Amino acid sequence: MSRILSTEKIPALMGFRTIRDRRSRGRKTPYQSPLEHIFKRLRHRRGPTIDYQEIIPPYLVPPWWRGPNTRIAINKDIAKTQHKEFLKNTSNSIFIYTDGSGIENHIGAAAVSPLTRNTRRIYMGDSETSTVYVAEVQGIVSALEMVIEDAKKGNRRKRAVVFTDNQAAIRTFQMPTGRSGAYIIARAISLIDKIQQDLELEIELRWIPAHIGLCGNEAADRAAKEVAKQTLHIHSSEIIQAKTYHLQTTLKTWLHRWIRAE
Repeated sequence: MSRILSTEKIPALMGFRTIRDRRSRGRKTPYQSPLEHIFKRLRHRRGPTIDYQEIIPPYLVPPWWRGPNTRIAINKDIAKTQHKEFLKNTSNSIFIYTDGSGIENHIGAAAVSPLTRNTRRIYMGDSETSTVYVAEVQGIVSALEMVIEDAKKGNRRKRAVVFTDNQAAIRTFQMPTGRSGAYIIARAISLIDKIQQDLELEIELRWIPAHIGLCGNEAADRAAKEVAKQTLHIHSSEIIQAKTYHLQTTLKTWLHRWIRAE
């Protein structure tokens, strides 16, 4: 139901006209379908903030979309070995480490490029308006933006490798679908298409284990935690993560009613 209500095209999708247009003969009040009634009740409970919730599309890419290469090792030891082998030959490649972190109820994302000595930090908001998963995807977005900036400086690469310690974020790009955080995923898809088609670079998303002493990953983790602690001069996400907000609001309402019932 939340997926249906998150789209702005409810009348067109469900095949009914707006409430004002649907009047039966002799009926003084407009007829409301069950879905319209639910939407009205939800709007009444949520108030005007429902108009600012995230719009989740049913799909993000066509079935024939060619996404990035993905690599997830079966265990940490193999992933660590593959990472060491990669570092032995990084010619014609740009590689970037990304991370998303939550600390003290605040969420941050970061991307670190040892090759270009560039670091990006993005504050995503508090835990009521964002999630660590969305921050992980934002880290990948920042890495892709750094790849494009590197190309604009005249550097010629054949491959861009993005390391992340979040397997869910990697699997997202195997076949992207509408879900919470779709607006950031859509941004990443746009960047992937630009890099693969315009820059003709091969993109690879690789899983790297967290907290095992790998310098690039540790640097990204520190950067994400640093920005998560910041409360001033931040770049805050403007779109509410509806799923997290709805869950926490519902729990608070339920607890309040439970206490009153006692």
